[in-house]
Amino acid sequence: MTKKLSLAQLLASLSPEERERLLAALSAEERDALAREWRFNARPDQLPPDGDWWRVWLFCAGRGAGKSRAGAEWCIEEIRAGRRRAVGCIGPTADSVRRVMVEGPSGILASCPEDFRADYEPSVRRIRFPNGALIHLFSAEEPERLRGPNLDLGWCDELCAWSNAEAAWSNLQLALRLPGTDGSPPRVMVSTTPKPTPIIKALVADAAGENPSVIITRASTFDNRTNLDPATLAFFEKTYGNSHLAKQELLGQLIEDAEGALWTRALIEKTRATVQRELLERIVVAVDPSGGTGRGSGECGIVVAGQDWPRPGRPRLCAVRPVRQVHRRRLLGEPSAHIARRAQMKSLRRGIMDAIWSATRLPASTRACLSASSMLRMASGRERSRSRRCTSKAGSTIPGSSTSSKISFAAGSRTATCRPLTGSTRWFGP
Repeated sequence: MTKKLSLAQLLASLSPEERERLLAALSAEERDALAREWRFNARPDQLPPDGDWWRVWLFCAGRGAGKSRAGAEWCIEEIRAGRRRAVGCIGPTADSVRRVMVEGPSGILASCPEDFRADYEPSVRRIRFPNGALIHLFSAEEPERLRGPNLDLGWCDELCAWSNAEAAWSNLQLALRLPGTDGSPPRVMVSTTPKPTPIIKALVADAAGENPSVIITRASTFDNRTNLDPATLAFFEKTYGNSHLAKQELLGQLIEDAEGALWTRALIEKTRATVQRELLERIVVAVDPSGGTGRGSGECGIVVAGQDWPRPGRPRLCAVRPVRQVHRRRLLGEPSAHIARRAQMKSLRRGIMDAIWSATRLPASTRACLSASSMLRMASGRERSRSRRCTSKAGSTIPGSSTSSKISFAAGSRTATCRPLTGSTRWFGP
């Protein structure tokens, strides 16, 4: 537990006699300066990691855990020490940059010490410090503004809430190309409540891989309980408990699986099998399309499943391969073309159902060519189809078992043909 406590909290946990003995050698001015010192009040997870090997500091923490204060104090500390001269601060929106990162109670202006006050120039989106160092302010809504600046330090707040995360993050990495005044490489801090976005997952994978350039520190909302309302924390524990929302938003954990998911990532990885494609007797591709085509619509899920040939003495093996989620717009084209296509498909399906119901009134020789499953579909759709209008026409005469016979039906301006095959019925989309 002591690893999560600041020096000030450790000092407060001592008895009055022990505290007085430790502080006896300090003057009143030194005590006041110590009370305002950030490294004395900060928890260990709020301080920059040791070492010079990392480029990205990923601070994953819950709501109210002190992420913004850690980012602001880190920038000020590097600037005041003279190690950095051009810093870039990026937030989700221009409003959040000013309201949280600059003017907020844990922002840059509030965190500046009295003898090192900074001047905020909102018209040019810039903060100027007494030693000439500058902090340039950017919004993830305008990623192209990160083209051009030369930076030696970066602070990204709430990266998971960025609307143009990929473009803004890439432009920031390209802008971080100046070394510090002491020769140290450029660095960036990411303070965020984690979500399974592509950038966050890539950073976590980098930290766990070989030759990492990312270091991760974690904190929960409850680690900062000395600065938060006790009744509110008790309400959070009672209301959210051990739910996925609590793990992500309060404990700062990266949750990749949806709550209640039947197929978790851990289960897929545990049961994954490697099989040669030639050994599979059947391969099925399943597509779960989204319900919209706009920018905020969901993604299209695709899964590929294969079943191998049975062999003596070995059970049948099924291989399931989840395919990367593809946005519906990328899969089916432009929205206007997709909407027109859906309208045509809907009209054609309606014509198919009406035509099948009409087929039950054909001679016995015709019905003999249809499979049992087709007849069941006809019976179940009989009552629905009576209220629909369809123009159907009979094709060529159907001899008892001929596979060249056909039934034609029209739906709107489209005409399709169903060709019965011996022993089975196959459906082909238009």
